[in-house]
Amino acid sequence: MKLIFARTKDTLSFTPSKVAEYYIQQLGENNKFHSNIKKVIPIDRLSDVIIHINHFFQEKLKIDIFNTYINCDWTQTRLNNCHRDWVKIQQTYPIIPLLQKVKPELVESFRSINSLIHDIEYSYEFDYCNYTTDVWSCKNKFDTSITTFDRHQISIQYSNLGRSLFNKWFNSDDNIEDSDTNNFDNLSGDIRITLRRPFSVQPFVEYVNWCKQKNVSIIGAHINIGNFDADLDTLQKIWQNNVNGDFYFEI
Repeated sequence: MKLIFARTKDTLSFTPSKVAEYYIQQLGENNKFHSNIKKVIPIDRLSDVIIHINHFFQEKLKIDIFNTYINCDWTQTRLNNCHRDWVKIQQTYPIIPLLQKVKPELVESFRSINSLIHDIEYSYEFDYCNYTTDVWSCKNKFDTSITTFDRHQISIQYSNLGRSLFNKWFNSDDNIEDSDTNNFDNLSGDIRITLRRPFSVQPFVEYVNWCKQKNVSIIGAHINIGNFDADLDTLQKIWQNNVNGDFYFEI
């Protein structure tokens, strides 16, 4: 299965969950997802800081450790390497005291390399939907066993009318027998995409104990669609090119 960006036609294949094919089939003419929030990945800010710091380091300190990051593609590999170099140069030289003495205005810029790297890493999580006014959803033909706490890169978010069992526990609502309890009766048109590595998560012990006390089955927090087949560097490059672009799914 594929995710295709409408403007660029950049295409990403993904390994689907058992829900994916049914979900995409139900989308029909609503198979177009957009973000309501304009996302900014602060790559340009990091590049500008690196240029500024590198110029001073080369000219005044004869250190060229950041030279390789001038006009580079900021993939995760480069971010990892830059972060490592930022740490190691401080392990080798007293950079902060030195800057405070000779160029104090660069202290915050130098420190911001670290924070900007982390800002970029956390930027690669996106919320999309396939509606503007009338909220879209389709019937969930599966039972609640498809709900999970495991994190896939593509997942369906909860936006049903009411609260799921997990959401009730999380928000200290112990009234689980009321009509507002809705355990993913429908599959929503709200999709979350993260480029972070997928991982497995066990239900919280406190939630499990609460379910036991209430004599109800454990129900997860979301429903997964699948994981991308491409590596992280490739994914980041494609999202940099399509950061606020619409996409659709293809079976």
